[in-house]
Amino acid sequence: MEGASAVKFIHSSDLQIGKAFGYFEPEIASALQDARQMVVRTLGEAAVQSGATAVLIAGDIYEKQQMSQQTLARAIENMRSFKRVQWHLMPGNHDHFRENGLWDRLARMQLPSNVTLHTQPGAVQIADDGGVPVFLLPAPLRFTSSVDDLGAYMDQATTPEGAIRIGMAHGSIQGFGSESKASNYVSPSRANDAGLSYLAMGDWHRQMKVNDRCWYSGTPEPDQFKLPPNIFQVSAFERYMREFRFRNFDNYLFTLHHPGALFPNWEFGNSNFCMSCPAQFSKGCVN
Repeated sequence: MEGASAVKFIHSSDLQIGKAFGYFEPEIASALQDARQMVVRTLGEAAVQSGATAVLIAGDIYEKQQMSQQTLARAIENMRSFKRVQWHLMPGNHDHFRENGLWDRLARMQLPSNVTLHTQPGAVQIADDGGVPVFLLPAPLRFTSSVDDLGAYMDQATTPEGAIRIGMAHGSIQGFGSESKASNYVSPSRANDAGLSYLAMGDWHRQMKVNDRCWYSGTPEPDQFKLPPNIFQVSAFERYMREFRFRNFDNYLFTLHHPGALFPNWEFGNSNFCMSCPAQFSKGCVN
């Protein structure tokens, strides 16, 4: 739409930096852990190449609460190096917010000016695109699992008239897909009810469309070969979306450290191999 105000950003989630991969040999586990850290740079490079001004990571940046200071700091330093890109980070279920936990440790670090932690719900202005304010409405998790729809507040959150409103949540859309194992439900009509230009979802590792204004980005560093690595580039306009671009990129882990190279004497079926659990040794994944 000619002349319309828009903001371009990268939507990602579920990096799960710091995963131990304890069922692999130490040198292999180290390579896999490096891949998780390197994906931050891949996101930053995608933002620079596409002209996006921000990266939104909708939860599970880290694998768990108990992360070493080195693991925490390395990811942040990679973000620091992309000075023209604003990084917006929110707790998910793996790295949920709790007092004196991981997010308080991050807050006590000397965070660069281009990294913002969103540990509380509420509308936060993150940009001003040609005089049109852009607000982010995060729904951070305070527990691994919640019975409440943490995005419900977005319906009543006030922003200036004409502002671009972007929601960010981590969980399962009610009535969308299988709910037998789901938790942290989010209403499927949240984007419409809250007047969001876009609702950036995390938790599901596969990239999926819920509706025109609500997507799961998918993880950029999948554990299973059947899940392709994804970067999701979005242009958000007032009250509607104009453009989605799916950026499948060469995955560091799968190009440099394919299991066929790591284990030359073993057989792997790409559709069965999973790095999330040791069940791949019997060619059966429990995830």
